[in-house]
Amino acid sequence: MGNLSDGTNNTNFNIPSCVAVSADGNRIYVADHGNHCIKMFDGKTLAFIGIFEYGFDIHFNSPSGVAVLSTAEGDRIYVADTGNNLVHILSKDGICINTLGNGSDETDNTVFNSPRGVAVSANMGIIYVSDTDKNRIQMFNVITGAFIGTLIIPSNTPYAKFSPREISVSYTGDRIYVADANNSGVHIFELNQQVLKSMMAPIPNEPIANANNVDNLANMMKGTL
Repeated sequence: MGNLSDGTNNTNFNIPSCVAVSADGNRIYVADHGNHCIKMFDGKTLAFIGIFEYGFDIHFNSPSGVAVLSTAEGDRIYVADTGNNLVHILSKDGICINTLGNGSDETDNTVFNSPRGVAVSANMGIIYVSDTDKNRIQMFNVITGAFIGTLIIPSNTPYAKFSPREISVSYTGDRIYVADANNSGVHIFELNQQVLKSMMAPIPNEPIANANNVDNLANMMKGTL
């Protein structure tokens, strides 16, 4: 994908920054950062299927992250719209279901600054957003979009200048893997044990700072899509 031409540029990328695959493997979603869109491909044949861009419900500005959650109504697509400081939740048809990050002011936990990654856990019922320029991970209810809590790197570690980019979540939802651009490493937030591990120079396990209600998340987030 990306090295073909069909006369419409639909199969060409410009700084593709993230890729997500549906649970059944039938759809591939690519965040085409430089072309300001999300492109879809057949998971089996790699044929171009469609594009979410200006002209749909929303107008992307340099999307950097994409995640997908399979539901009874079809795929639900989560897009970190970096240039607009938003995260959009789309239906399988590209209709905007909800938008995160449109809070009232910069002190609001729902306001982002250059979000570059997004992940979703069906088991925990949580959306995770890499709020890059605010040096934190924000958590939201996957059903309502309500803010839940924040994950940061403790200030007493060598990695306090946290710059989260790409983010992934374990199948069980209790381990969050975050690429940290400033520190050139990867951090693992273990929510159940409330510890932080870093894949860099060894440091002792650190307690998670400001992980609001993290020990109760499994109980708080009951619900079925």
